[in-house]
Amino acid sequence: SEVRIEAELTRVFEKFDKNGNGFIDEDELKSVLIAMGHKPTDADISTMMSEILSTPREPGSPQNPSQAAPGQISFGQFEAWYNSSMFFQIKKEQNGQEMLEDEEEDNYLTLDCPEGGCASKFW
Repeated sequence: SEVRIEAELTRVFEKFDKNGNGFIDEDELKSVLIAMGHKPTDADISTMMSEILSTPREPGSPQNPSQAAPGQISFGQFEAWYNSSMFFQIKKEQNGQEMLEDEEEDNYLTLDCPEGGCASKFW
């Protein structure tokens, strides 16, 4: 569900935000990527920061980027970048599939009498 995606996104953001100030800076981004086994160069980090910071945000999204110092990513910016990424599209498709499967299961579960009638004491 979208609530689950939002909770996961918040958890990921907080993992990046090592100092807990509500923003991600270059050092925090690099630190997490290295901990994940990646070997980003300073140029890679600068490119990633620029990409995230330049992603258009949804109107009314949380944490105005004007509160961030230059070179810091707010949760709203991180969320906008994530929502435009392939990661979000994959999650959205997975959740859509889960919802369809849930609906199909609901179609099989019923308290209606079986086609042969309600002769059983359980009906």
